[in-house]
Amino acid sequence: VGIYQEHATDRIFKDIWEILKPQWLKVTTKYNIRGGIEAECTIDSSEVFPSEK
Repeated sequence: VGIYQEHATDRIFKDIWEILKPQWLKVTTKYNIRGGIEAECTIDSSEVFPSEK
């Protein structure tokens, strides 16, 4: 696919944010363990847009 895990999480967040226009959104993605490394990425709108709390 050619996309990093962080970028995939960001894309999902932005797509949901633009389509649904929620007051608050938190997206967490968990990826299967590869090479002994567990990956989890989280984006929280209260951290991305702190003035909109």
